[in-house]
Amino acid sequence: MLRLWLDSWTGIGRIAVGMAHQGFGLQLTGYDIRGWRATFYTTGMEQSPTSATGTAWARTPWHAAQRAALETPRRTELGRVVMGHMLMAACVVLLGTAACSVTTVSFPNARLEPGSTKQINGLLAKPEGNGPFPAVVLLHTCGGVQDHTRWVWPDVLRQKGYVTLTVDSFGSRGLGRCPNALVSGPGAGRLDLSEDAFGGLDYLAGLPFVDKERIGVVGFSLGGWVIKDGILAYALVRPQGASRFKAAVSLYGGCGSYFRGFNGSYPFHLLEIAGENDVSILQGCRSVKNPEFEMRVLPGAYHAWDQADATTIRPDAGGAIRGCMTTEPRRNPRKLCWSSWQST
Repeated sequence: MLRLWLDSWTGIGRIAVGMAHQGFGLQLTGYDIRGWRATFYTTGMEQSPTSATGTAWARTPWHAAQRAALETPRRTELGRVVMGHMLMAACVVLLGTAACSVTTVSFPNARLEPGSTKQINGLLAKPEGNGPFPAVVLLHTCGGVQDHTRWVWPDVLRQKGYVTLTVDSFGSRGLGRCPNALVSGPGAGRLDLSEDAFGGLDYLAGLPFVDKERIGVVGFSLGGWVIKDGILAYALVRPQGASRFKAAVSLYGGCGSYFRGFNGSYPFHLLEIAGENDVSILQGCRSVKNPEFEMRVLPGAYHAWDQADATTIRPDAGGAIRGCMTTEPRRNPRKLCWSSWQST
């Protein structure tokens, strides 16, 4: 509903007005063949190709504006500000201030080795009421924070009575999607990403409306791998009395060499939800034999099945053209996933 409204002239017009108040001008141009071109300019600057802060083409004005914001040169500052104000302006205009439940927050990561802490940005969503509510830390894919972790899953979980915190590990460091400086070195960022996740756990545990004894973690692709090859191990060395994840869910996350070879006791129950056609994920995870590990397979689903705009997943990794969620159009894999998750 929100996207349909955003794609209307009224919706886009309201967004443009809201962005103008934040110092950004949005130019939208429609074309018969290529769809829409969206360009952001800093207010007061000459509108030319060299002064544009971001530009993109897409089939709809909403997607064009979104991609233009994500392509801005200063991704961690201008890009995040543009997207944040776009989403908030749309939400307030369409639903009213009270219904806009996603809030930008910041928290320190939890150091697992000597060194200074780093402030990590996140998106917090909560159900109506005072709680205390169970909560979930959401860890993004190699693509960074995208729609499914920005508001699709937060909205699904909020309606089920969960507080969610989406951790923005890449954006907090000024990084784009993989490959980047964080995940290309030794350990592929396992320590840093785990520290971000534990920082999110500690942040949630300190909120008055969160039940600190009922906090879980959900990782998507890269985030699922972080749970298995990072959080699983580092949870065992956390200080005595520190907050602990009570459960973990990996959505199409790889089972790395550390996880496959781990023979000890898990600090939490771990559920893997993978697509039947996600060949590489299934091959790695089916070899894991541990009573605390459970894997459920979604019939006909591919890698990144909950991302409608996933277009770069390789077929040999179980991907699908335009992020095809399932080979059975009448079935809803997100609903299937929730059913699998809910029963654990």
